[in-house]
Amino acid sequence: MDDIAGNSRICFSVITEIELFSWKTAAQFDFDLVNMFVDMSLLFELKKDIRKKASELRRQYDLELSDAIVAATAIVHGLTLITDNTRDFAGIENLSLLNPFDPQ
Repeated sequence: MDDIAGNSRICFSVITEIELFSWKTAAQFDFDLVNMFVDMSLLFELKKDIRKKASELRRQYDLELSDAIVAATAIVHGLTLITDNTRDFAGIENLSLLNPFDPQ
């Protein structure tokens, strides 16, 4: 993760926070790590510009609601979306993607 973040701050959508805390097989230790990660990161709330963009993305790309919100957050704030699930986000205009597990 250090290689990806460099000197940048990790940012994510409230949807990602919910997904992290919904991890069914996590032990308390894992949730403590998630809490530390969340506390060190910049969290983007669902403001009007993100909601509007997410709606557009759902219509245009037939995305699941959570994926549309995550993608909209990245686009609105000019961020790179870091995910190993690039398939669901492929082809979205103005969305920069990075798969940290891709050897390229």
